[in-house]
Amino acid sequence: MSPTRAPPALAVSSEARNLLVPDVPTMRESGVPDYVVSTYVGVVAPAGTPAAIVQRLNTAINESMTSPDAASAFARLGAEIRPAAPQDFAAFLAAETRKWADVVKAANIKVE
Repeated sequence: MSPTRAPPALAVSSEARNLLVPDVPTMRESGVPDYVVSTYVGVVAPAGTPAAIVQRLNTAINESMTSPDAASAFARLGAEIRPAAPQDFAAFLAAETRKWADVVKAANIKVE
């Protein structure tokens, strides 16, 4: 029995090419402008959490994610680590919310 092979990828949906498959172009490079869809993970705290606690958590999380062991583990998975300040992640989440709300509206998607 021969092993099965995945079909070749046509494109990646990230902003930049993936280091694990450097020959695979991005959707933008393939002619689909403004097409960036990423999976992301972040940590949020309850509204009203004191700024000092948010900053302390942010610093600890960013330091742990960029440690050599964590960075290496994520790189093996093809994941990119993007440590950020709390306000930067909040802005990212707000932009993602607007983007996907626009998609829902344009596609006339309804909750059933």
